[in-house]
This record gives sequence, C-alpha cells and structure tokens, in this order.
Amino acid sequence: MDTKLATLLGKAELSSDLSTKVNDAKVKSTAFLNTLKSSTTEFDKEGASDADSKKALFKDNADKTKGRDELDKLNTSIDILMASFKKELDDSIKKLIEEPVRPDIVGN
Repeated sequence: MDTKLATLLGKAELSSDLSTKVNDAKVKSTAFLNTLKSSTTEFDKEGASDADSKKALFKDNADKTKGRDELDKLNTSIDILMASFKKELDDSIKKLIEEPVRPDIVGN
C-alpha cells in the first residue's frame, strides 16, 4: 500500500487537498506496518496462537493491541481519501456534462 500511495503522491495533477489525504493515508499505512513488524517476534514465537494474529486484524479486539488501532486509523483515512477522489471525479464529470469540450479547441 505504501508503494501505491507514494505513486499517487508523485502525480502532479493531484489537488493539495488530495495530496494531503494521500500523505495522511501513507503515514497511517507506515504506522500500521511498523506496528506489525515490531510484533513479529510475538507472531513468530513458538506457541503463538491465532488469537495473537486476530488481535491485529479483527475489529472485536477491544483493547486495540497488535496493530488493531493503527489499522482502524488507516481504514478511516482510506475511506476519507476514497470519498475525496469520488467527489473530484463526480465534479469533473459534472463539469464535462455542463461544458463539453468543443472539437475546434481541443489541443490548443
């Protein structure tokens, strides 16, 4: 996910609002990955249970350990980012419908 978000950040066409939201999602993605990496010893240890892995991924982990809190924040950030992209796309489509491109001025 970090790679895809970094690619999006490199797009010059992004508005400053979208760039900010992409950057926020990238920060939260990195935080989630770092939490998982720091917990690797717990997941790799002898006798590690499915419960340890589930704590990182399942929403019913009330204590929000093992990366669950970071994953919640990442999901929220991605939801906000997707809504912003959808709004920009809808606005662009609306503009094209209201003001169609005239063939005689395309490319000028």
